[in-house]
Amino acid sequence: MSLVRIQFDETSLITRFTTVDDKLDRHEEMIRELQKLLQNVPTRDELNEVRNELNKNIDEKVNLLNEKINDLNNKCDKAINDVDSLKNGLEDRLSQLSDFFNIKLRQKSEELSGLIPRDNSKLLELAERIGKCENLITENKGTILSTRDSVQHIATSIAGLNSTNASLDGSLPSTMNGSMDFLRANFGQIYEELNNIKEQLYKQPSTSSTPIKSSVPASPRPQITTPRLSMLSPRPVEEAPKSQQQQQQQQHPQPQQPPPLIVNISKTNVGKPSAVNHESVSKPDYDLTRVRPYPAMKANWYDDPNLPPIQTFVNLEDAIDFIYRLHPPLQAYLTAMNKKLAETVEELGRKIDRDQVDRLFLKIQSIIGELRSHIDALKNNLKNTATRDEINDIFEELMIANRSDSQTAVGRVRCMACGRETPQVTGALTEAELQRALGTPPNSIAYRSGPSHVGVCYNSRDGFDSEIVETPRSVRPFKQKRVKSKIKSPF
Repeated sequence: MSLVRIQFDETSLITRFTTVDDKLDRHEEMIRELQKLLQNVPTRDELNEVRNELNKNIDEKVNLLNEKINDLNNKCDKAINDVDSLKNGLEDRLSQLSDFFNIKLRQKSEELSGLIPRDNSKLLELAERIGKCENLITENKGTILSTRDSVQHIATSIAGLNSTNASLDGSLPSTMNGSMDFLRANFGQIYEELNNIKEQLYKQPSTSSTPIKSSVPASPRPQITTPRLSMLSPRPVEEAPKSQQQQQQQQHPQPQQPPPLIVNISKTNVGKPSAVNHESVSKPDYDLTRVRPYPAMKANWYDDPNLPPIQTFVNLEDAIDFIYRLHPPLQAYLTAMNKKLAETVEELGRKIDRDQVDRLFLKIQSIIGELRSHIDALKNNLKNTATRDEINDIFEELMIANRSDSQTAVGRVRCMACGRETPQVTGALTEAELQRALGTPPNSIAYRSGPSHVGVCYNSRDGFDSEIVETPRSVRPFKQKRVKSKIKSPF
């Protein structure tokens, strides 16, 4: 019969498993929350891509604006140079004309003063020649005045752009500069107005009379043409005298026929001439030169598609323009969806299969169930074992001598020669009674080696392990063999 029992305390193991379960649950909740947050947060690559796209679009727009501004500046500089050249040419021609007339008058006066004729025929001839000179001077004065009126009209038209008055004096350059600045600032608006007028003329039905229809061929797309500045330069003065018919035509010019098409654009907010000439050009029924592709755009897969609405098309230009407007958003949305599908396929390739996760969970669940069954078996086995306090009490009872007993000391009295039992003292216990009462005496000492372990220290065979000290003369008495108590391990 063994007196040593070991109790296994499963509280720490249960606590450890409970702590591990709580941590696993908390980590799973944190992982789910992080996954929810990461679904709505764009990645760094997406942000860098959006930033690069914005920078690229801004650079493209800035470059386009710079090109347009440079083009407008070149056109305005060209117009200013033409006006300056026209002004310089007029001034040169006026100075040449004045010098020419002064020289001629001086020569004629010298000739008349040196050669005064005596007869009337010479006087009549000179008077006739003087009359012709006066006529020529008058005609030249009219030409100069008409040229000055033309220059004044041109300057007034240019100055009318910013509602100012132009006079042919020293203030003309500043007035022209102000008009050119106004033209630079409103050139885009003027270009849009001209395009709108083109579209109105194209869509407006023909309402002209029958002679005009017969004289002017039908043109679906008239082009607006403005007079070039080079056409406004004055003609050189002819030195040869003109005929009487030409003089009458110059003094009484006949009204010219109006152009085939006249469009009044005086209602616009930009000061321009009241009429614009149009040239009839034979062209096909459609004009694809004004239809241009639209720039590319970017889109995200989560954006709603924003396509242009479908409508009934009347002409080919509108249909092609609708196709051009439809292509950039379709391409952008298809590119975004293709990119998202590629990313999704890549993410799915990195994820674990759901069936594999379920099998792993079932395996962990079975292992935990086996651990719980082993723990329950240990609990059932530990119910019949002695507690630490009970073992300590037994040790104390064995160590402390029972002095309250009225009987004599316990011991075996034998003959030192033969080893037989001798008559004992009155009241002494025999060995058989002692074994029945206390059991077989142990040859080891149980001691406490730690807070939760019980160790066993065996006695050496060199110590006092027999009932005698000296070597007996006869055969040693019977000695019961030591019986080691086997401690069953709970594991």
